[in-house]
Amino acid sequence: MQTVKIGKKVESIGEKAFFSCPSLESFVVDPENLHFQSDNGVLYNKGQTTLIQCPSKKVSVTIPDSVTIIGSNAFYGCKSLEIETIGKGVQTIKSFAFYDCSALTSIILSENINYIGDNAFYLCTNLNKVNFTGNQDPQHGNDVFGQDNKLSTISVSSQYQGNTFCGKEVGKPQSPTPSGSSPGSSSDSSSDSSSGLSTGAIIGIAIAGLVFIAAVVVVVFLIMKRKNKAESHSDEITTV
Repeated sequence: MQTVKIGKKVESIGEKAFFSCPSLESFVVDPENLHFQSDNGVLYNKGQTTLIQCPSKKVSVTIPDSVTIIGSNAFYGCKSLEIETIGKGVQTIKSFAFYDCSALTSIILSENINYIGDNAFYLCTNLNKVNFTGNQDPQHGNDVFGQDNKLSTISVSSQYQGNTFCGKEVGKPQSPTPSGSSPGSSSDSSSDSSSGLSTGAIIGIAIAGLVFIAAVVVVVFLIMKRKNKAESHSDEITTV
């Protein structure tokens, strides 16, 4: 079976209605159908807010920004699928959505995603790069990525809160080395050094001030002592 035609009176389609159809190439929906529509061979609900099913033989798919939900098993077993960007409108990726998409190597997930279901990317054996543009881990089910892949870390922004994404370790970009600083140094250490020099200068000035005051005190003491001695000597002469 290569093409599935959906008539105008069809109102519902079961979750696994097209399960294990490895030769399926396209869906064609009657334009008068009130519940479903197709675009480039892919099956959607009317209005294209939910991507229901991608034919197994599809090599590439552009997900419209109108799509907010990728349904359960939507890309299940699409072994030739190469897709890099999940539409920015997508908020929910349901369970097993990309299960066994073995040709999938990299994906970009937008910050609008707030839920990813169980085993959503399970058995994506060649998946080695995932980039998430959001700042926090969305709600998620169990074993989203599984273990049978080449994925080691998830790329996230420096503002990302947390150390994991759907159970996988994240890799945050390192801050660039400021110009003029030596390798291995940072703006913080430079700041600390300059701060240390300022403190040393202040201490030096304080010590110099104390030494000066002490010298003045000694001089005044000697002058007073000499004056007292002179007065005492004058009294002795007068008495004689």
